[in-house]
Amino acid sequence: MPRILIVEPRPSFREGLRQTLVDAGYEIETLDIDQDLPAAIQIRPALVVLGCEAIEFLPLIKSQCTPPVPVLLLIKAGELGLILKAVDGAADLIYSYERPLQDVLQGIQRLTRPRSDDVVPQLSHQDRLIVALRSVCDDLNLTHKRHISEVLKRQYAEQKLVESESFYRSLVETLPYAMFRKDLHGRVTFANRKLCEILGSPPNEVVGKTDYDFFPKDLADKYRADDRYVTETRAQFETIEEFVTPSGEVHYTHVMKNPVYDGRGNCVGIQGIFSDVTDRKRTEIALDQERDLLNNLMKSIPDNIYFKDVRGRYLRINQAKAAASGLSDPGLAIGKSDTDFFSAEHAAIARKDEEYVMQTRLPLIGKEERVVWSDGHIRWMSTTKLPLISPAGEVIGTYGGSRDITRLKRRTGRRVIFSPI
Repeated sequence: MPRILIVEPRPSFREGLRQTLVDAGYEIETLDIDQDLPAAIQIRPALVVLGCEAIEFLPLIKSQCTPPVPVLLLIKAGELGLILKAVDGAADLIYSYERPLQDVLQGIQRLTRPRSDDVVPQLSHQDRLIVALRSVCDDLNLTHKRHISEVLKRQYAEQKLVESESFYRSLVETLPYAMFRKDLHGRVTFANRKLCEILGSPPNEVVGKTDYDFFPKDLADKYRADDRYVTETRAQFETIEEFVTPSGEVHYTHVMKNPVYDGRGNCVGIQGIFSDVTDRKRTEIALDQERDLLNNLMKSIPDNIYFKDVRGRYLRINQAKAAASGLSDPGLAIGKSDTDFFSAEHAAIARKDEEYVMQTRLPLIGKEERVVWSDGHIRWMSTTKLPLISPAGEVIGTYGGSRDITRLKRRTGRRVIFSPI
């Protein structure tokens, strides 16, 4: 197994070359330039690889090794002074560090090929110079091609970066949201047109500023605390914030903030987006108020109130209706129909009335009914039914109410009209 001695101070290149040669079946010994080279060459290696910093050892190797040991010298591409010095020192092969390791391996294999006379052929000074210059020209050509390739790749990457930035800017400038970025000190590093319009300042007067330049201190303190939460926890921050305009009008803003990272994964700031959700929030508040009013009404009114879909199935009933139907919870009626609570005869009459109301869109008000429940007990009810209309104007069911008038009916014997709606 041929033994190769490598004297190369560059750890990364030395390790790559060592592994390449080991994989090719060579036995490798490595030295730094400050180690004892004379002792290492006493055990005659098949070849010595010298880095350019170790070229001073070239004469020593050539003079002390008998028979001569071939030497491969590695230099930086274009160092003509080292080339001449290497030729004068009788270096057998000169490669630049630009050469692929497989090319270096092939050169070593040629120099270490077994010979019958165990003698390395000696070239004249002129021949060695020609070989060295040819090798350097090849290396320069490789370097040139690599440089051109890197330039083209860089130009392509720069073009893609410009296209990406153009797309990003067109996106953030056309979306109806205010967008920004801040560094770790809270300074604005980017602000889109929408944000600048809200702040009433051009971009050059926004970038570099902090929240304290645009908002009251208490509000700026809150925004700064939110930013620190994002950068310290690396978590998204999302909320709806209420603020009062100078005119005293209450507005609502949906805010999202996320951490921004550099190429090494370090958090370098935050980016945020916010939008005016005042109309939506006002609608939600109005709906909540209506829901609360309806809930209070459904809980407190003593009459039976219900809502049904087009197929006559209960969507909602109040507590009084649930109690009259023998239910402990109004939610238990959802999905059921009159056939679950009344006699088949009464359920059919009630269904016919509901179909009339839905088809004509006319209310049925104060109808006296003799109601027979499924357990057989009978009550007199004054019933009102109306069509349930969607926001789109479509009939989606019925709603109404009924009052127990049994006692009044028995006492007076007269017709009683009740309209709870």
